[in-house]
Amino acid sequence: MKTELWPTDWNSLPFSFGLIKAGYAGHSVFPSIYLNMQTPNKYLKAINISYSFSTVVYLLIAVCGYLMFGNMTKPEITQNIMSTPVHFNSKSVYSMARSD
Repeated sequence: MKTELWPTDWNSLPFSFGLIKAGYAGHSVFPSIYLNMQTPNKYLKAINISYSFSTVVYLLIAVCGYLMFGNMTKPEITQNIMSTPVHFNSKSVYSMARSD
């Protein structure tokens, strides 16, 4: 698939912000986590490590999805599964079903 370094349509770039922010929307449980910690003074370090780790994982998945589907990448990478060959499609659906 053809890939490009920069977006071909800069007007569609803001649509990605909602998807990016959705991955970090767990902030409503933070007070509960803080209150239940054995050592609350390590809370900030735990938050920084978890956000850093999740950012690296999100970036790796994004790069792999873009390299695999190129400019045909849809807003959510799972939407691209139906456009893949059948042998890959069934394995993908099975692995997603097993991860729940």
